[in-house]
Amino acid sequence: MAKRLSRPASALIVLLAVILLFSLLGVNRSVAAQSRRVRRSFTEGVYLETEGYMSSSLYSHLKSITDDVTGVCAVTSGMDPLETEREALQNAKRALTDALQAEDIPLAAESYSALCHAADEMENALSSLPLSERDTESLDAYFDGIHGAQAAVAANPYNALVSDFETRVLDAFPTRYLRPLIFCDLPAAFE
Repeated sequence: MAKRLSRPASALIVLLAVILLFSLLGVNRSVAAQSRRVRRSFTEGVYLETEGYMSSSLYSHLKSITDDVTGVCAVTSGMDPLETEREALQNAKRALTDALQAEDIPLAAESYSALCHAADEMENALSSLPLSERDTESLDAYFDGIHGAQAAVAANPYNALVSDFETRVLDAFPTRYLRPLIFCDLPAAFE
């Protein structure tokens, strides 16, 4: 074995293999660290360098929506004509809560879309019912909260951060060529 490695060609092959292995490990380590930072911004928010502050996280806006949905369900709990809409809203809220707990961002995005649809259906169904002044005020406050959080979700910079990560990190040399060999969890866009 020692004689084989003393040959220049054999030594060069071993050296290249070692360089390739350590390059792959270094790229994986670097990508994993940057990926963790981006994934963490889903729950912690995105630092906006140009404005100099930390934006609210998508997680906090989604949590706010689920809290407002709980309020809508509580106010409508005694209204029998809304049973179907309330059940759909509760199921969508449960699916979003489960996705957030599992930290499954694509599933959270899908569940959020279903929740928005169920909230719209509930709001439309409520518009045709006679409501007390107290219920109207409560529901208006909850739906204002839902609409405000939806606007904040739409304007959140998290997806731009994921896109920047994909462009700046994953499409750059040498990661572009080593991407099939990267074995860390990559951030997913909320879409």
